[in-house]
Amino acid sequence: MSGGQPGFAGGSDHRALQLLLDKGIINQQEYDQAVEEAQRLKEATAITKDGLQVTLGGFAELDFIGDSTRSFEEIIGNRPVLRSDTLGGANSLYQTSPRNSRVTIDVRDPERNGIRTRFFGAVDFLSNEPAVGSQGASDMTLRTSPDVRIFQMYFQVESPAVDVKIGQDWSRFGFMSGYSRGQASVAVTPANMFNRWIQASVSKQLYVTDSLSLTPVFSVERPPQRDASLPSFVAGVQAAYHGLHAPYTGSSSGDTTLKPLSI
Repeated sequence: MSGGQPGFAGGSDHRALQLLLDKGIINQQEYDQAVEEAQRLKEATAITKDGLQVTLGGFAELDFIGDSTRSFEEIIGNRPVLRSDTLGGANSLYQTSPRNSRVTIDVRDPERNGIRTRFFGAVDFLSNEPAVGSQGASDMTLRTSPDVRIFQMYFQVESPAVDVKIGQDWSRFGFMSGYSRGQASVAVTPANMFNRWIQASVSKQLYVTDSLSLTPVFSVERPPQRDASLPSFVAGVQAAYHGLHAPYTGSSSGDTTLKPLSI
């Protein structure tokens, strides 16, 4: 289950190593060394207490933005480009901002009876951005004293039978977090699925063969509009071929992982 950050348990990475071992590309000693090194790096970046692993992370971002009009703030959103015969449309705007900086916490419980649990939380400082010309919010306040918002926050359980996720994360529509490319822009680029919803989802990666897996998912998510009497229901299946992996830089967090060919 992906959520815009490194995989939950790293099992898919070990499976890739297992395939390399089975095909004779690496030997048993190289396999053991790779698994041991991956585990060592994982433990080195986490605070461990009684088996509980806590990893703190995040990034600091400074944006320097130049627009040929004064139509937008830091995020374009759905705002239109001002007409050239208006004051804002006829003049340019230069901005700086640290607001997309992010702080994350990742808490993982040791495996018990084949069950693994995880809490992941991420906050940034984008909050709700006022529209251009709004009263009561100076540019100084907006840039130097931004409000904190929840970017991701969910609880996840993996078991031999099913995986469950409850909280705010990327929508499961189109397996969004697994295909949304990394980008420098704070906001979404055209033709890129980009929604974080409050949700409760179930899924499970099922291996049909050693190199082919199917992952069905069903999710109950926040409705797309406020005046709704039913939630959104999302269902899908991902097919992945683990005999072919490639580096993938995903979502707006820019995490790089190896991912199998999938649809």
